[in-house]
Amino acid sequence: MISDEELMAAYVDGRRAAFDELYRRYAPSLRAMFVRALSCRADASDLLQGVFLNLHRFRASYRRGSAFRPWLVSIARNLLRDRVRHGQRRPEVLVEHEVLARFAEVEAPNPSCPREHVRAALAALRPGARHVVERHWFAGEPFERIAADLGISTVAARLRAHRGYTELRAALRGDAAPGVASVSNRSRLPAVA
Repeated sequence: MISDEELMAAYVDGRRAAFDELYRRYAPSLRAMFVRALSCRADASDLLQGVFLNLHRFRASYRRGSAFRPWLVSIARNLLRDRVRHGQRRPEVLVEHEVLARFAEVEAPNPSCPREHVRAALAALRPGARHVVERHWFAGEPFERIAADLGISTVAARLRAHRGYTELRAALRGDAAPGVASVSNRSRLPAVA
């Protein structure tokens, strides 16, 4: 399998297929990141286009041999920061409704735990744990990728996820958040090994 760095070097050399492969690899996770931040698919699509437009525009500034993923993620974060700074959209802490609905259906198939409780439990997590849980559980990203993006070790990412899942289970059971109904199917949250 060709590395991201080799693909970027090939694209800088003018091979269009390399760009297509980079887009295929990174568009889903970047789109998920933007949707989580903005809660709007249209805005997420706009920012995603902006990321790959900037990848094309600044391809000559990419240093061959340097890590590609952090370079691309920094482009994405800068665009998101600019969008938020200029007030075009206010970022939301919670993930989009369809994702929360899917989570609620998986975790709470009975009506005794409404989606609002799931949202509240997720929002109550510490930011570091919530971020890892959202990316690992909702976006299906591996811990290695999450750790690399956050600049932490894989063990630290797993630890944050473990703490987050533990807090989420407790909140959904009613141990941590008053008024949150018990959930009978708690074992569906992933175990972190």
